Amino acid sequence: WAARTQGPFIDLVAAQVDDAGRESSQTYSLIQLHEALTESRRLILEAPAGRGKTTTLVQLADLQNGLDGTAFLVDLPAWTSSGLTILDFIARSPQFQAREIDASTLAKVRNSEHFSFLLNGWNEITESNSVPASSALRELDRSFPAAGIIVATRTDHVRPPLPGALRLRLLQLTRRQ
Repeated sequence: WAARTQGPFIDLVAAQVDDAGRESSQTYSLIQLHEALTESRRLILEAPAGRGKTTTLVQLADLQNGLDGTAFLVDLPAWTSSGLTILDFIARSPQFQAREIDASTLAKVRNSEHFSFLLNGWNEITESNSVPASSALRELDRSFPAAGIIVATRTDHVRPPLPGALRLRLLQLTRRQ
């Protein structure tokens, strides 16, 4: 995604959303989203198509990698339909295979480095895969309590099962942006 997401990058802003879907005046900048992930928070980032969800995840990955741990940008539908654990799925990517990094190596690193999982595409999960996807996300939440997790999705009636997650909606660009 990083290769396909071309700049210039704009620091998008997200508003906190309540359970009824109303936006509050509390907003979060890219840096504040990054800080929340480094604090091991759970976030749900909503926006319509083309508003900047993937771009925001790419920017968060760039901010975190090398500074505050390691961020993994994951295609959520591909991972959940694979039936693999998150670390097995990541380790099977060409970038990790080329460096001979396997899931057990990643598991060892997790003890010394902060992980953030940037999961893209909850809204693209098919109905037939919704139960395994929900189970995989709950398992990720339980297995990595010290990791930051953000799920990017279009606003959907079925929210990602992340208890206690801060629900945010990307705002439209301002004239200044």
